[in-house]
Amino acid sequence: MSNIKAAIVDDEVRNIHILRNILENYCKDVTVVGEAQNINEAAEMIKSNPIDVLFLDIEMPPHNGFQLLEMFPEVRLFDYVVAE
Repeated sequence: MSNIKAAIVDDEVRNIHILRNILENYCKDVTVVGEAQNINEAAEMIKSNPIDVLFLDIEMPPHNGFQLLEMFPEVRLFDYVVAE
């Protein structure tokens, strides 16, 4: 199977580290190629590093994850999962 390039966007650094650890230890086909703590950082990261999957926190005051998705209207979302 080919390598899946992933990015993590979360305003809490601890959550980024936890998810990265899980992916590195249990998802050998996934490589985390970027991390961001707000939607502005994330938008720049996504523009400069093509990714296959985005792990996106929804609540990141003063913004939210859906505002990041709105910055990329050309991207068609096929599947998404909302986890609490």
